[in-house]
Amino acid sequence: MLEEQRRVPQLPSASAVRISASQAIAFPAVINRNVAVPANIRVVTPAPRLGRSLTVLHIEDDPSVARSVARALRLGGHEVVSVATRGEVLRQLEVCGLRPDLILTDYQLGVGLTGDMLVAEIAALLQFKPPTIMLTGVSERQAPNGVSFADRILAKPVDINALLREIDDLVSKQ
Repeated sequence: MLEEQRRVPQLPSASAVRISASQAIAFPAVINRNVAVPANIRVVTPAPRLGRSLTVLHIEDDPSVARSVARALRLGGHEVVSVATRGEVLRQLEVCGLRPDLILTDYQLGVGLTGDMLVAEIAALLQFKPPTIMLTGVSERQAPNGVSFADRILAKPVDINALLREIDDLVSKQ
């Protein structure tokens, strides 16, 4: 069993741990710097927080993806408003007065509805388009229809550290 464990030197006090299985699972953990970690666990240092805390409108129709991404964004220091439908988006904007600093949307949101369609509608309602990142299951890093309202397009499954870096990079250029 000792052969299966290794010492992890000089880790920060809070790190993300990724299980290296067929489907990687990332979750936050506090790791003692001198703890023996099983060999099948890869320790990943979180992306540094470069920017300010943002209000992120997260549009995702898959509840499990919505929960995990929203949790990661919150752990990254952002306030997250998660919605799954066009109606929920409109209610947050019109009734609740939400003015997001950033939109994070899935591309395919159901039959006949895309993230691009919602971003265009949001921009019309707000009279401006917040910085936007689109997540897509399409293997290419371009909009499936060739045109997008998104400033960045990331492939699913998304690496949370990469997403946080993209958010910081995108808003620092605004």
